[in-house]
Amino acid sequence: MSEMDLIKLRKPFPPSEIEWRVGATNSDKTKGIALPYITNRAVQNRLDDVCGPGNWWNEYKQFGENSQLCGITILIDGRPVTKWDGADNTKVDPTKGGLSNSMKRAAAQWGIGRYLYSLPTYWKEIKKAGGTFKLCEFPILPKWALPEGYEDKKINYSDTSARYDEANASLEEYLDNEARHSEHQITESQAMNLYDTLQPYEEQGMFTIESVWKYFGVKDAFALTNKQYAKCLQMLNGYDEKAEKSAKKK
Repeated sequence: MSEMDLIKLRKPFPPSEIEWRVGATNSDKTKGIALPYITNRAVQNRLDDVCGPGNWWNEYKQFGENSQLCGITILIDGRPVTKWDGADNTKVDPTKGGLSNSMKRAAAQWGIGRYLYSLPTYWKEIKKAGGTFKLCEFPILPKWALPEGYEDKKINYSDTSARYDEANASLEEYLDNEARHSEHQITESQAMNLYDTLQPYEEQGMFTIESVWKYFGVKDAFALTNKQYAKCLQMLNGYDEKAEKSAKKK
């Protein structure tokens, strides 16, 4: 590919490919800053589409004791050019989280998703979700942050199982939708949200997160299918209902 083609890496993603998490919150925990990000899958797909699967690759190096470096190399007019960036290991699944974040930062060096840093600050209503918070609704992106020719309409997140949970659907609706996509792996954001949801249970000595992965026969949340993920949510929902009934009896 030529340097002129690199500008295609910088193009905005469709809103359905943007993930959101809660950043800082207000004092009464009713509103929080909506922080956008893209997943590694989105980065890989963009590199495949623009550069071609055989014209780019990545590599990792450990930096210090708790950080990871990622370099993304692209063949430009037959010459390999590499850009590096790094990230600290995360609290949950430390090494894998550090590798994932370092790749996304290296991608930003090439312009992939960099425009997200220029979005305005969005304060949105939030709700409690286990040991963390979720957005009650997603921000509407400005026109300059949308793909060229994108129709400005409300996104129907129920069209894709990967985004359905992020649209805060009820458990029953989610399970119905998952029946059509049961064997697909869950998204990166779903896996991280599940870690956050399970952590309070582990901290209170109810069960360990490791025991959950063992129950489903996987090594971590990232290996769960949508069917297993839905089953896990269903089990937690039943667990909370039993705990609530027990508390009322007391």
